[in-house]
Amino acid sequence: MKVIGIAWLGSRTRNFGALSSMFSKTMNMKLVHQEEDFNVFKTERGDLVEVFGMDREDAKFFPTAPVAGFLVEDIEKGTEELRANGIKCGEIYGDGKGNRWMHFIAPDGNMYELTERSRFKV
Repeated sequence: MKVIGIAWLGSRTRNFGALSSMFSKTMNMKLVHQEEDFNVFKTERGDLVEVFGMDREDAKFFPTAPVAGFLVEDIEKGTEELRANGIKCGEIYGDGKGNRWMHFIAPDGNMYELTERSRFKV
C-alpha cells in the first residue's frame, strides 16, 4: 500500500463550539459545510477536518480521540493488505463522486481511516 499523506481528520468532541471556533478563527480554515453538531473545514491544501458533536447519531461509533485518514491510491488494495495482516477493517463507503473511506482498528486500539480521493487516482 502506498500512503500519499493524511487527507482527513475527524474529531468527536464535547466542546463542539470551541473546537469549531479554533479551526475557523484561530487556524483560519474555511468552513465548507455545516449541519447540526457537524462542521467540515478545509485547509489551504484541500485536506478536510470534520468536527462532530457528541450527540451526532452517525458519529457515535467514533471515539473521542481524533481519527486520522490516510490518503491512499487504491482503497481496495489497502484494505486487503490490512486484513491480510490481521487488522480489523470496516466497510468501504463512498460519496458517489469518487471519494471513498474505510475505518479500521489499529494494533494500538485506536480507530484510523483509509481515504481514497478521485483527484489522486492514477
